Amino acid sequence: MNGEILGHSVQQKALARLAASGKLPTTILFSGIAGVGKFLVAKRLAFSLLCREGAFGGCGHCEYCSLLHAETHPDFFSVQCASKECDIDSLRELLYSLNLKSFFGKNRVVIFNNADELGVQSANLLLKSLEEPRPNTYYILVATHRGSLPPTLVSRCQVWFFDRLADSAVKTLLAGKEAAIQAAGLSLSEVVALADGSLAQVDTLIEKSELWKKLGSTLDQIAAGKVSLAPDLAAELAKDKEHLSESLKLLRLVVRSRMLSATNDEDKARWAICLSNLLTCERAIFERNLAAATVLLSTFLALHSAPQAVSFTTLHNSARLLDNVIV
Repeated sequence: MNGEILGHSVQQKALARLAASGKLPTTILFSGIAGVGKFLVAKRLAFSLLCREGAFGGCGHCEYCSLLHAETHPDFFSVQCASKECDIDSLRELLYSLNLKSFFGKNRVVIFNNADELGVQSANLLLKSLEEPRPNTYYILVATHRGSLPPTLVSRCQVWFFDRLADSAVKTLLAGKEAAIQAAGLSLSEVVALADGSLAQVDTLIEKSELWKKLGSTLDQIAAGKVSLAPDLAAELAKDKEHLSESLKLLRLVVRSRMLSATNDEDKARWAICLSNLLTCERAIFERNLAAATVLLSTFLALHSAPQAVSFTTLHNSARLLDNVIV
């Protein structure tokens, strides 16, 4: 796998040493926020395990590396857990095939990307395979929300944490998007700051720049006391159910930017409380099926309330949020 992966040098060096020494665990979980390169490091590790020379990331010259780059290596499997290719029947077929001898008689590697999207049945089926590991068969799970995985599954893995990228790395990675960023009316430094060490939301921010600006303007007015805008904004966002999740992500970006730029403790607390409320709000809408318009309205009205808290440890509005929702 050619090309340098920015960031995570400590993890990459440690993984390279373990792979070269033959001491790499057969089941690994890469955990951390989205958009920091966990999957790329997983592929780099997989290439090193399958390369004839054993070079970290692959030598790029042997026949095994050629097959890997062509995505035709018969002993490498990359499963996107959020897609249909990871339904229970497909997963059962894949796991059964791993009981057979590897094609080249070397290692066999399976990457489960977005492993936290596995259903309960799929996770349990995978757990059975991990409980009876086959020699030279490696499982690499990549997950953003480790808590969504069954504890029994996590306990079978050696967990590696991947932190946010440095702003300098994000800036380098965004170099090819400068024209799109400028066309969206944003600056590179602004996008780097909003990215907060992750590339997960950058494309959404660029594509939805007009909505981002509109949301920022409306929230600023609500915070300043124009609460009459809150019902209309809540209803408008809730109406577009297909894009509601993306809208909530943009809301969080807006609120986070206001929190970071606030010049006094009261305003910082106000926006921090709103950010906490938005996370609670998302769970209430998508996990508890509460009415989106009502939950959002409560969130926006709480933004106007003068906060009594001045620290992240006393987010009182967040604790009362669901009490104020009428369904």
